[in-house]
Amino acid sequence: MTLEDAFRSIESLEYTVGINIASNLSSLKSMVRETVAYNTLRECMEMDAISEDFIRDRCASICYEPNSQYENELDIAYFFYILALHDQTRDVWKECGRMVVTPRLWWTKKLINELMNPKLF
Repeated sequence: MTLEDAFRSIESLEYTVGINIASNLSSLKSMVRETVAYNTLRECMEMDAISEDFIRDRCASICYEPNSQYENELDIAYFFYILALHDQTRDVWKECGRMVVTPRLWWTKKLINELMNPKLF
């Protein structure tokens, strides 16, 4: 899988539906970490084929308030990017986390809360 394929997959509705069946945060993290797209992104980050800035900019581009009562369809993608940055010990995940102001990013907000307050979990 190429990096572009990974991004396309991560941000697709099919990916969101397939991953969003998790019953809790721990299950969701495990499911994401087992995907080919996640491993592709991590490998590219390890080889410096992709920069923190690029992922931060990608997060900024998908963080918006949808015009509905439902969750943001890119919640899982945002969650995915922050988890990958955190797992690579890249501090830019904190900056990405601060971008989350929309109330429709439920999974992402739960992840950020856990990462910023690990002693509570």
